[in-house]
Amino acid sequence: MTFTFSLQKVQELKENERAEAAVNYSKAADHFEECGGRLFEALKRKEMLTDKQNASLTGGVTAASLIRFLQEMDYLETVISGLQREAQHARRHMQEKEKILQHLAADVRKYDVLFKKELNRFRSEEKRLERLDMDEISMRQYARKMS
Repeated sequence: MTFTFSLQKVQELKENERAEAAVNYSKAADHFEECGGRLFEALKRKEMLTDKQNASLTGGVTAASLIRFLQEMDYLETVISGLQREAQHARRHMQEKEKILQHLAADVRKYDVLFKKELNRFRSEEKRLERLDMDEISMRQYARKMS
């Protein structure tokens, strides 16, 4: 007798869904990491610009360079604000994908548990049938000796 899991197709479907969710989560995490990296670079540029301006203030600065600094700071603030929104959106998207992945992973574990239980029942029944067969063989041999 061979073992067949009654929910094999459903289990395979759930495993495929989990694998697809893992890929989606990985893509979302990569996108979040990319957004975070761009935000970090923009913040670093702003810090460098501020440090450069502070250093030039000690030696004197022209009105034109001060205006250019303020324009660059305004531009960087706009870029940083947009990147922060994008990074927050990417984080939320990644967290949603993670929740889906966790839910599907739990489903897969449930089917694994069901599979193991059914396999143990099958093995127990096989052993019981084997013992019955052995008892039957023993009874026949005993009956032959007695006749």
